[in-house]
Order: sequence, then C-alpha cells, then structure tokens
Amino acid sequence: MTGDDKTAAIEVGRSWKVYPGFIHGVRQPAMLGDVVVRAEPEPDTAALDRTIAGLDAELTYEPPETAGAHGLALRVALLTAAIQFHFGIPVARTCHVEAGGAVVDGRARFTLALPYHEFRATRLALLWCVEAFNRILGADGNPLPALARAFPELGRQLLPFAPPSMNMQHFMNAAVARDIPIQRLVANVVAFGTGCHTRLLESTITDRTSLLGSGIARNKVATAALLRRAGLPAPEQAVVATPDEAVAAAESLGYPVVVKPVDQNQGAGVAAGLRDAALVRAAVSEAARLSPQIIVEKHFEGKDYRLTVVDGRVVKVENRTAGGVTGDGRSSIAELVAAVQETPRFRKILRDSGRVPISLDAEAQGLLGEMGLTADSIPATGQFVPLRRKNNVTAGGSQILIPVERAHADNLALAIRTAQQLRLDFAGVDLLIPDIAESWLESGALICEVNTMPQVGIRTTPEIFGEILQQLVGTEPRIPAHLLIVPNGEQVESGELTKQMHELSCNALSTSHGVWIDGERLAARPPDAFSSARIVLGETGARGALCVVPVGEVLARGLPADWFESIRLDLDAQSAADVALAVRPHTAALVKTVRNA
Repeated sequence: MTGDDKTAAIEVGRSWKVYPGFIHGVRQPAMLGDVVVRAEPEPDTAALDRTIAGLDAELTYEPPETAGAHGLALRVALLTAAIQFHFGIPVARTCHVEAGGAVVDGRARFTLALPYHEFRATRLALLWCVEAFNRILGADGNPLPALARAFPELGRQLLPFAPPSMNMQHFMNAAVARDIPIQRLVANVVAFGTGCHTRLLESTITDRTSLLGSGIARNKVATAALLRRAGLPAPEQAVVATPDEAVAAAESLGYPVVVKPVDQNQGAGVAAGLRDAALVRAAVSEAARLSPQIIVEKHFEGKDYRLTVVDGRVVKVENRTAGGVTGDGRSSIAELVAAVQETPRFRKILRDSGRVPISLDAEAQGLLGEMGLTADSIPATGQFVPLRRKNNVTAGGSQILIPVERAHADNLALAIRTAQQLRLDFAGVDLLIPDIAESWLESGALICEVNTMPQVGIRTTPEIFGEILQQLVGTEPRIPAHLLIVPNGEQVESGELTKQMHELSCNALSTSHGVWIDGERLAARPPDAFSSARIVLGETGARGALCVVPVGEVLARGLPADWFESIRLDLDAQSAADVALAVRPHTAALVKTVRNA
C-alpha cells in the first residue's frame, strides 16, 4: 500500500502488517499501518460527508463528529469497515486511530488498526476509500456521479471475499454486534464462542445437525415417505424421468400439479400450479437441468408459509407470496414491472447477481394469458398480478412476517414434529395451509418441503440472527480466560502455573510446550504459544483457561483471543510498556509485574 502524491489529502503508508490475532481493542484480527493526512489547510470534512452519503442509500456509515486531520483519519478507518459490511463482508466497526507525532510540513501521521475478515478485502476497501476521499477533497466540480458509478465495481471486486452463504454473513455480523467471539476454522465452518460454549456453524448446519436427517431432507421423495409414515400431511408423489411420464402422472393425479427436482433446495427447478400438458413438459425440461429425477405431485391450494425451527422451537413464521406487481389503477402491467425493477431491492439483486427476478418473460406471459391479461392491461388499485409460479424470494417473491403467537399451536407443533422426525435441530418447514391461524387438523395442510439450510431472512427480522446465536451459545459465550505474557524464551515453572490455575479456577492450560485440560495433555508441542492458546480456547472441555504467551509473539501476532478476564505482564519495564498499549483494551484487569531489566 503506497501513496506517493504529496499533494493528496491522504497518503497510505508503505508498511502495513497483518495480525492473525487481536490488538489495540479491535475485536477481529487486525491490519496495522500508517496514513499521512494533510492538516493544513484543514480538510472540509462536512463536504466529504455529504458526498459519501450519496454513494448508496443502503450504506450504513455514520461519520464521526471529529473534524480536522484526526477526523479525516478516523473517517478512513470507519468507511473502510462500512464498505466491507455493505458488500456482505462481516467486519467489526471497532478500529484504532492513534496520532503518530507532531505536524510536519502541514501533514500529520496516524497509525490505524483496521479489522479484517479477509485482509485482501480490507486492503481493497482502504485504497478505494483513500482514493475517493482524495478525489472529493481535491475536486473542483461534483465527483459524486463518477464515484457512485464506480462503487458497484468495488462491490464486484469484494464479492469473492464475502462468506458464500447469506446466513453466515448475517450470523457473523450478529456475532460482531453482540460481542460473541468468532473464529473461522476450515472452508466455511465458523466457531462461535470459546471453550465449552463453542458451537460450530456452516450456514444453518450446526455441529448437532443430524447427518442422516440432512440426507433424507435433501431427497424430497424420502422426506415425504418418512413424514407420511409418521402420520404427517406430506404429498403423494410420482417420480418421473421424461416429459411423457410426467404428463401421464399429472393426468393420473389430476391438474393442477407441481413439478420439482428430487434433490434441490431454495425452490430451484420448482414449478407450481401447472394446468396443462404443455406447461408440465416445459417444467420437466427445466427441472431436468438440475436433477435426473423429477417429482410430479398434486397441487395443494393454500397459502405458503415458512416456519423456521431451531432446537425444538419455532422462531419465525413467514407468509411467502410469488413475485408480481400490484395495480394502481393507472399503470399498465408493463409499466408496473419497469417500476418494480427500479426499486432499491431489485436494483441490489441486479447489482449482486446480474439477474432481474421479475420481467415479462415466457413464464410471466403464460400466467398473464391464464388470467386473460396482457402486458398492456391496467390492473385495478390493489389488485395483485402474479408473474411467477413459485413463491421463493430468489424468484422475486415477497415475505410477510407473521407473529409466531398468531399461528395456531397445532401448526407450530406440526413444524416442530416435522423437524424431530428428521432429527434436525435447524429446519425450514414449508407448509401450505388455508390460514396459519387455524389448526391444520381442521383445515387440512401440506408439508411441501423441509429445508436443512433455510435462508432465515434479515429483512423482516433483522434481530433474529443474534437471537438464534444467543440460543445456541447461551448468555455467556466465553469461558473465563487469563493471559500470562512472559519474556521471550522463558519457561514458567510447572508449580507456579499449577498455583495460578488454582487461584484463577482454570482447568485448562496452554504454553509453547503443549495443551492440557484437567491435567491431561491434549497436544504435543504446537508450532508456538499463540497456536497453543487458540487450541485450548477451542476445546469444548475447557471451562476456564490460563494461556502463557511470550511477549515477542504478542507483538508479532497479536492476542490469541479478543478478551481475557486478566492479562498479567511478567516483564521488565520497557517490554511491559511496549506491549501494554496494544493489549490494554482487551482485558478488564491488566496487571504489571515489573522486573529488573
């Protein structure tokens, strides 16, 4: 990272360091480096803030009240985090900005500690932010239009660094907001909490999700058979391989029917409400692209509800509707479609995925034909015109939140029992029923699908990811952990460590020589004490931990956890001073034991 233009408002220093651990109060791994800011004349931060506010309406960036050179450096740090958060990269809003000395030649140096999920993403966001600030502060005209056009391109560059699952993005963001420790393990598996409170998630698959149940749920035929055997309302189905077989099955079941692949999720390849052989053939051709086995089942008339079950409790109920437009009594259907495509939600979908969920394509034209409408028809005010046959949000559908208490107790029990039959701790139960407030035992219902990795959805319930996390890890996600920082190369006597563990009520210990829990050695000599500490803090047998780390490792790698109940510096005065500033924000009790140099 370099900045060589001495006339620029901000330059990025050449030497930045990536820490795998925690430092300077940042609650994620941090990048540490300098920016040089023009202090004279004082930068116009008010104009800067107005321009940044126009980049994107959904950018959640709140500029600080601080002005001047320090305020500009602080804005760099905050906007770097906000940009990543905006594009789905879970980063904390905590940062560290420290002045590096007196103003020299009208310029001031600041040290920044920036949180990162992927350090390459933080680097991209930082450089874009600095370039944008320099363009704004040095512009004669209005730089906003050009920056607003460039902003989506930055999003495309950052996209590969975001977690692939929307659920995981939201869980990690919720963990950052609720101060729940997170650690990426392998691939897309993330640990939440420490020690005996640790839980693992990959999207909504947890460390307690049944492998057997997940396998059954991925097969819609097996799921329906198991649920019917348990006396639950699952569909009668025919499995077909060709369009001719599908038409024969549809005629046997009676129209309308539903066609869907055996083994897909999130509505992929699903076509509902098919009323003739031509539609069935077209649906089978589409579904066959995703799976060699296709299901045909009788269409059940009812409203579509998703009930999300977590650990035997329904945490969310939503009514899902198909994508379409609502009339205003003046506009044609074509005009309404054009208007909905320009809404922030659909512009974001287009920006993120490159596709338009609702358009007047063949599927929409077919539905309009069935209703006796055309693209030029003008629907009455409030009249809903569906343009998609399935209710999925990915196909432009909408979700209406239903208070859980409004759903009939029998319907909640049905969803819970469905998840239990599949031995799933986390499930999305898709239920067709005339009215969720009436018992399925009276009105009838159909369980059309059980999803093991349901999209929980943040638009209708932004707080739910934090609530689910709290349900999984409990109210105390951390074990009590204590850190002893010692001189490089020094080994603490085992008797002293045993004494400290007893005083601190710790059953787990990590040093550069190994990891122990309840006196049993769990690991041979790890690569270093930092790694050893991370091992012990991830062990579910640890109820309280004492971690011993040399001062050189702390200065080189940061802390192995974002918070310790106590940090003891068993160092000489100079070494203690060198490390104290960096670690003080990560503990409630910093204890210095000053040695002779």
